[in-house]
Amino acid sequence: MLFRLMCLYQNGVALGTEELLTLPHYTGYLVLEDWAHRNRFSSFNWRARLLDLKAQGGPRDIVPPLYNPHPVKMPDMQDAQMTLHGYERQVAEDGLVAHIQYWVLLPLRLKERIDQQNPILV
Repeated sequence: MLFRLMCLYQNGVALGTEELLTLPHYTGYLVLEDWAHRNRFSSFNWRARLLDLKAQGGPRDIVPPLYNPHPVKMPDMQDAQMTLHGYERQVAEDGLVAHIQYWVLLPLRLKERIDQQNPILV
């Protein structure tokens, strides 16, 4: 399903209202998966990914994956917005660093017009 994403943190620091208004909103397909890479203890390692399915060479991540995602807010009848909490990994000089991250996701619906062959976002 196609979603619009806004990240609420940058490098583990919460963004202010003015910063949130100027940041880009990313659009892609949300994938929640059990990620078994280097899983020595046979435990579940969940991750959420926002993918561009039309990228050359196959699907690619639009933003860094969100590891161990937990729902903070789920959609209901009046508000379709969903919020996930987790952490993202970044490579730093000292090695791998994990930063807290919140994703705010809004589902987008594809609506086809009769007069056009290309779908439009509503």
